[in-house]
Amino acid sequence: MNEGQQKFQAFILERTEDGRESAMKELLSESFKKQDSGDFDQMYLMAMVPKMVSYIREDKRDEVMEVVQKFGASHVSK
Repeated sequence: MNEGQQKFQAFILERTEDGRESAMKELLSESFKKQDSGDFDQMYLMAMVPKMVSYIREDKRDEVMEVVQKFGASHVSK
């Protein structure tokens, strides 16, 4: 995991609902592997984001979506 991925994971985990941290880590790990292998495409992003948001505390969802929209597209490889 590179430095940017570590920062993103820390940001997300701080906003994750209690008890959902393990599932979130798994989802992020899969996402980072896809980024690293060049398989992080728009279809994957569209499927992953709703699942990720469902793990986020309700009061933090808008903040997280703002960050995802700002940076998500820049990591799409295809």
